[in-house]
Amino acid sequence: MCIRDRSEIAANPNVIVEQNYEESLSIEYVQTDWGPIQVTVQGSLDRPVILTYPDFALNHRNCFEGFFQCPQTAFLRQNFCIVHVDGPYQEESAPLCENPNNYPSLTQMGQQIQQIIDHLRIPKIICFAVGIGGHVLCNFAIENPGRVEALILISTSTKGSGWFKYIYQYIGTWVLSLTSFIGKLPWFVVNQIMWRYFTQETINNNPDLTESIRRDIEKIHPLNLYLFLDAVMKKQDITSGLKKIKSPSLFFVSFGSTYQDDMQEMFEQFKPDTCSLMEIRNVDHLITEEAPTILADPIKNFLIGLGYIRL
Repeated sequence: MCIRDRSEIAANPNVIVEQNYEESLSIEYVQTDWGPIQVTVQGSLDRPVILTYPDFALNHRNCFEGFFQCPQTAFLRQNFCIVHVDGPYQEESAPLCENPNNYPSLTQMGQQIQQIIDHLRIPKIICFAVGIGGHVLCNFAIENPGRVEALILISTSTKGSGWFKYIYQYIGTWVLSLTSFIGKLPWFVVNQIMWRYFTQETINNNPDLTESIRRDIEKIHPLNLYLFLDAVMKKQDITSGLKKIKSPSLFFVSFGSTYQDDMQEMFEQFKPDTCSLMEIRNVDHLITEEAPTILADPIKNFLIGLGYIRL
């Protein structure tokens, strides 16, 4: 039975909704305490599982597809099951949120991860996330350290929003709350989001990537983006809680980015022999799409060291 609409989930909450291309890709809506979450599974769940979570205003496709489909990362498709989790009502072509009052916080999004892997009967995962997705998976890892085999984070901060960030995001939230009635993001909000990910130089020099991302962001319903942004506004500083995570970890950040100091502080919460921090030059925030090949070898060597890949 195929389910292609969230309205059908009440009667069939855990049914695979679509199967299409290579590696037995399946898309499924998993019911959680805060509503259904789109989960995309590529490969057999008998393999070790890498679970991904995208950044703000992105989905698993435009945040990770460039990385997982480049030839240099074929070893991941061959050795792992990739489970992509999209944020609540942030997936591609997401419908309007049905119950805004039940929209989860970032902490609750971490609890959704537990419910999702319980449903899929996955005992442990390798967490792989970008930006706000890293905050979500760190929430999960702090509460469930025994279910995390490894942690791979890119351009992430586990700090709270902070005063200036709060004001900036409040203005964005106010604008989005007004435009939610017309169902289209204003151009200046789209520009602000784009500047979060790319410098003007990258926007000028890599139009194929940046225009594709821009078109995707323009399609997001303002109310759905507003709800996610509101959750980001209220995120708590969980940096000190990282000490509870004992699994091997690998962090990436672009050199000179606004996340560099935060990721250094995150790195310092781990034992030196369990965590590595790599600073990448000449790239922007979204390294998975802008320069996926740069990530391939460090991640491969990291996973070889954990015994997942044989030389």
